[in-house]
Amino acid sequence: MRFGVRFPTASSSGLGQLLRFLVVGCVATAVNVTIYYLLYRTGVIYSVAMPAGFVSGSVVGYVLNSFFTFGAARRTVGSAAGYVAVNLFSLAVGETVLLLLVERVGLAILYGSILVIFLTTALNFAGAKYVVFRRC
Repeated sequence: MRFGVRFPTASSSGLGQLLRFLVVGCVATAVNVTIYYLLYRTGVIYSVAMPAGFVSGSVVGYVLNSFFTFGAARRTVGSAAGYVAVNLFSLAVGETVLLLLVERVGLAILYGSILVIFLTTALNFAGAKYVVFRRC
């Protein structure tokens, strides 16, 4: 008998894909923060270290989501561009919603940020599933 975590197959849909997407998001975030921290601690200015961490985390997220989450048979320039576009769209929506929540509604920045994280995660998952990796 085997013990351990058994993930649903990459071709499955719904909850299995969402859980894998969340795991990949955590890994990509860890890569982002680690690269940023290491570069910054070795003397790279933060305005260079931060985008380097972001790009590194994004590449990890794309590759892992394509294999692990959605089981894409191949990665293309088009799917990579779509992945970037979905994430930029999500960023724009998140920034707009956060601004409205804080400036118009009067919600504390921390609580607004938490709500926006849930919103942008949902947008990124839907975009990845139904736009970027829709054939998977």
